[in-house]
Amino acid sequence: MRTPFSFVGLALALLLVSAACHHEKPVVEKPPPTLAFYTVSAEPIAGGRFVDTPSLPKVGHVASAPDMVVTSLEAVIPAAIPPSPPGFDKNGDIHASSMTTPALLLKLHAPDLKKLANLVKDLKKQRVLVTLDGEPLMAPTADSLFRGSGVMYPVGESGDRMRVQDELEKMAK
Repeated sequence: MRTPFSFVGLALALLLVSAACHHEKPVVEKPPPTLAFYTVSAEPIAGGRFVDTPSLPKVGHVASAPDMVVTSLEAVIPAAIPPSPPGFDKNGDIHASSMTTPALLLKLHAPDLKKLANLVKDLKKQRVLVTLDGEPLMAPTADSLFRGSGVMYPVGESGDRMRVQDELEKMAK
């Protein structure tokens, strides 16, 4: 003989299973992307790390904390880096590029532009590592980092170009 409690138990069990199957995961918002700037050194830095990735091999040593962080951009503007002027390569041969490189101008807000200018003013040919959410993007020399009111990022033809561009554009919203 079945008791009313067994029907209630069965109904409760079915209700719990149904709720578990239809339970939606809470939406966890990803924090906004950030650009970080690190001064690169040829010598090891106490507590720092050596940057060596397939896209940026043997960049050099950087501190554990960035020299500067940018959390928003004024704009991300499609651009092109002009061909380089003729010069000599390491073998002494004349080398000239006639190709422009697709790029994005990362237009900084005035206070960030001033901070970055102060950071790199004495670095000249020293490299500056730029990361997006901790992922190395580029490591140009300090004297080639600026283009007008921002930083020029050559996007090239990398497979994750659109993902990087989308993340950068989120910083301009």
